[in-house]
Amino acid sequence: MAKKADRCRLYLYLDQEKYIEECFKGLFEHNRDALSSLEVVILDSLMTEKSKALSAQISQRHGQTVRVVECPGMSDAQAYEANLSTEQADQIGFIKATTIYEAGSFAALRAALSSSDCSAASLEPYYFNRNGTEKLYIMFEEPRDQVIDLNDQVQYYQPYPGGYLFDAALVEGMHFDTTLKFEAVNDMLIRLLEKAGAYHLNKKRLIAREDLEVDGYNYPYLYDLDWYTPHVSGYITSFLQEHTSRIAQFAMLYSISIKFLGNQNDRNKALFTPAQKEEFYDAVRAALQFIDDDIIFYNGYFSMRRIMPRPMYFNFYVQKHGGIQPKVVFADTPIGRAATTEDGVIIEPVSAMHVEMHAINNEKDTLELWGFLRNFYFMDYDKIRISVLAGSQRTGGKRNEIYSLSHFFGDAVSKNYSFMVSVPKDQIKNSGSFCIECEYEGNTFRLPVCFEKPQSHLWEIFPNAYWRFDKHYLKYDGRENLFVVKKCNPLRGIKNELCYWHSMIKYGIKVERSLKCIPVRLLYFMSKPFFAGKEIWITYDQLFKGGDNGEYFYRYVSERKDKGKVRIYYIVNKNTREYKELQEKYGTVLAFNSLKNKLVSLHADYVFATRVAVNIYMGYWQQTERYFRDMFNSRVFCLQHGLTIQKIAQYQNRLFDNTRLYFCVSPAEIDNLRRPIYGYDEKELLLTGAPRYDGLVSKDKHFILISPTWRRNVTAGTNKKGSNHGYSPNFKHTEYFRIYNSLINDERLIEQARKTGYKLIYLIHPILSPQIKDFDTNDYVQILPGAGNVSYEKILSEASLMLTDHSGIQFDFAYMRKPLVYYHPDTLPPQYEEGGLKYETMGFGPVCRTHKQVVDALCDYMEKNCALPEEYAERIESFFAFNDHNNCQRIYEAAKAYTEKLNCT
Repeated sequence: MAKKADRCRLYLYLDQEKYIEECFKGLFEHNRDALSSLEVVILDSLMTEKSKALSAQISQRHGQTVRVVECPGMSDAQAYEANLSTEQADQIGFIKATTIYEAGSFAALRAALSSSDCSAASLEPYYFNRNGTEKLYIMFEEPRDQVIDLNDQVQYYQPYPGGYLFDAALVEGMHFDTTLKFEAVNDMLIRLLEKAGAYHLNKKRLIAREDLEVDGYNYPYLYDLDWYTPHVSGYITSFLQEHTSRIAQFAMLYSISIKFLGNQNDRNKALFTPAQKEEFYDAVRAALQFIDDDIIFYNGYFSMRRIMPRPMYFNFYVQKHGGIQPKVVFADTPIGRAATTEDGVIIEPVSAMHVEMHAINNEKDTLELWGFLRNFYFMDYDKIRISVLAGSQRTGGKRNEIYSLSHFFGDAVSKNYSFMVSVPKDQIKNSGSFCIECEYEGNTFRLPVCFEKPQSHLWEIFPNAYWRFDKHYLKYDGRENLFVVKKCNPLRGIKNELCYWHSMIKYGIKVERSLKCIPVRLLYFMSKPFFAGKEIWITYDQLFKGGDNGEYFYRYVSERKDKGKVRIYYIVNKNTREYKELQEKYGTVLAFNSLKNKLVSLHADYVFATRVAVNIYMGYWQQTERYFRDMFNSRVFCLQHGLTIQKIAQYQNRLFDNTRLYFCVSPAEIDNLRRPIYGYDEKELLLTGAPRYDGLVSKDKHFILISPTWRRNVTAGTNKKGSNHGYSPNFKHTEYFRIYNSLINDERLIEQARKTGYKLIYLIHPILSPQIKDFDTNDYVQILPGAGNVSYEKILSEASLMLTDHSGIQFDFAYMRKPLVYYHPDTLPPQYEEGGLKYETMGFGPVCRTHKQVVDALCDYMEKNCALPEEYAERIESFFAFNDHNNCQRIYEAAKAYTEKLNCT
């Protein structure tokens, strides 16, 4: 029997004016059949002229349906608590102005709650970035109408309060804990769900336009130290002591997990001292004592909220048990064969253990398979044996040390098993198939394969995906975990392509996307004759700005008279100055993301990459590159845009883009890159110099350049390739901002510059350029955005002295034999660890740790007319391999030697 649901009351917390109109449009225009007896209470915490005017307009438009309550400066929990009443209401909801209902979703939510035996119902939220342009997170891949039992199905915990609607009877007598500094509304949500025991999940969705906990850059609590140790020990542990339900345990584990998520790998906020970090770990270990083991692993594998790598939950288990690794056994369980603890807690199903293929390379006599083993984290890697079985012949794989680490709070927590198998092509052609197997302590597994990167050429989701090598086709049979090899012929080629199209339409993420990709594939085959007999080279820089190694190399090759069959293209945004200038002069510029960009890229033989994620610059985002993997056969050469002088193996390792050659500037750089974690052979690292150095000639104009690099943990982190980063409101609260805003406004520095006749220019890194309005200005320091029309060559050539921290342009400056000062505050750690350059003994200038030291050093240099001390001149001479302007020539000759050797074989 349907419950009475005549009266619904929504409490709408107004803390952003931007989306209030969209919120009400979604509620009233898209859900008219759910508006009967609806009351919306706007809780205006802003109390600005604009918010009051908007609220008044909405109230007037909708009459008695909407009323406004002034809640100046209140938090969401405080505003909800101060106005909460269940009288004359059957349904209660707590939303924000950033909660946007899609067509029919609110009506469906009301109907679900009315018709269900549950006292709570929820929609699934889409999480968007702050600009509302990019989907960040979807909770359930295939939402459906179902009742979620929060004892048996805790993995379906939905932590967004705005997605729920509750029976008023459930809410009656419940209160928001307004003493909590963090997650007070979620605290109420968890207690309501615990009381309800179940909720009805509706398949319709809503949009959450706010910085939610899965946003590891912008979620505001991430930058507050109180959200870590004090919140874990003061709230989470106390809550778990009082609430022992499975949903309470799961929700608290989730709250702990998002703290780690926001500090994973390069997202580390570097907030802790070593002592503070250990204190935080101690607090987490104490909280974990109140969470059941199966809940920890439940979250790790079964959860639809897999926000962290599974090994992290294994680490939670180990930490809970005093650092002792469990003895792992393989057993038959209700979910199939699985790795379990001795007492039967499931760690990992065997079905989830797989190969993550990163590259399949067609070499002279072999196919090279490069990849990682996923979800083997509980094993002793020394006992693992990987091999390829083709017919009766087995080829053993080789383990390597290529970067596969996961870091949290700067500490390495887990590492994947990285390997390469070089399989003789004769074996697989003769046998017609092969598989990848793993042997471990008497257990043998035929491993399923997922294809992670474009250079792996296949995608397991498309059963008819294929890749052509030599005169054969390679496919993957996911049902049998088997690679299939067949000879090419024209009829089979046509059939393969048509079957591929069928797979794209049937199994693709969106039918309309598949239908758009098919004509591009067709154009690729039709345009082959146009590119026949030509050697296609492609390069690029930052897409919204040229002037880097890619442009310099493009100009050089374009102007060579003896380039023969080589045709080089340069990719850049069409609205840039570089596009117009280079296109008029050379005629082979590709507008980024254009059809021509995408088509030429598929025919490319070599890509001279200045930045990683080559497929995106080719015009193929993650959503579309999977439809063209068989056509990605270009070989990648790394031109870089800085120097790989720090520990940056997570991006610059051989497998990230399947890089074949790496062009270097200094022997110190090669020393860094030859480490096993990068995965390069010695012959793949070439000492050539950097293309843009060809344009560096000192033209001193008597000014001091301040130009630090950026940090991932201070940016909005929501940019897309080809676009500038977004503005981050958190930036003004970071140590980075405090340090450099103080420096450029230092009175003693400004006075010394005035006295000695120097100008001061602060050049903001291109990625941080949107933050320019945050800095305090004065009449003597000019602040320039690096993302603007600034010519780096011009400004570096004209500067007399440069202050930087770890920026790669230090090497451009030193190449011209100019003095530098380094600013390395202890409170602002570098983005990457020191690698091939030890600043104290190899750097090109003094290293300063404090504000006073750096001002003293700059003032001293200005007093001495910015002369380069002999000590640093000697270091510069020993660092650089070349001091000429022939870098492009060396790179060109090395690339041609490689291509000619390849063509011969």
